[in-house]
Amino acid sequence: MRALKRIKWLNVLEIVGFIGCLALIVHDLFMVTIYSWITSNMVGWTWFGFVTFVVAIMIASITFDDLEEQWNAIETKKERA
Repeated sequence: MRALKRIKWLNVLEIVGFIGCLALIVHDLFMVTIYSWITSNMVGWTWFGFVTFVVAIMIASITFDDLEEQWNAIETKKERA
């Protein structure tokens, strides 16, 4: 009988945070670029908005690297077995 796999809840939380960061990045880019063309209203960055955009990019990058490392560790573990 095959053993049940355990869910790593920290990884689930990390993926949810990653998706949230991606949503924030896409929303900010949409508002600064396409929204201005559609509504003819000039939209720009505030300092707080720009800082949160940069922080979201940094968190998404770190999270992606961590998830990629874990995935590669699982793949090498399967290859050894």
